[in-house]
Amino acid sequence: MYVALVVGILTLASVSTVGATVAAKATGCPKGTQAIAGACTETKLRSAPLSWRDANRFCLDKHRRLPTLAELQTLFDTTSADASTPEWYNLRYRAAGEELAGVVTGDGEVDSVTASTPQVYRCVAATS
Repeated sequence: MYVALVVGILTLASVSTVGATVAAKATGCPKGTQAIAGACTETKLRSAPLSWRDANRFCLDKHRRLPTLAELQTLFDTTSADASTPEWYNLRYRAAGEELAGVVTGDGEVDSVTASTPQVYRCVAATS
């Protein structure tokens, strides 16, 4: 009985220590991403600011995409991801002959800016 109790304590300690790793692997998300709404959103910003088109192309070249506004808001609400810097999300449109794109600003507000203005970004991968 004493041996069973010791094994039980070790098992509980092991589960609590590696719980986050097991949970991350269970989602099927690549390293450095967080499972959000059935996709895997990068938790850190890409360091080089790019235009919306270049950021979108970069993500697509990596078999990823820019996040939706809902994915970013969920990421900020559920993790410690940096929300202090304006970043691109997947909205792009034309207004008055100008190409605009959506950004989430440093204070968490949603705005649009000229799509050619370099901004930081993150990509979203599909679950595996």
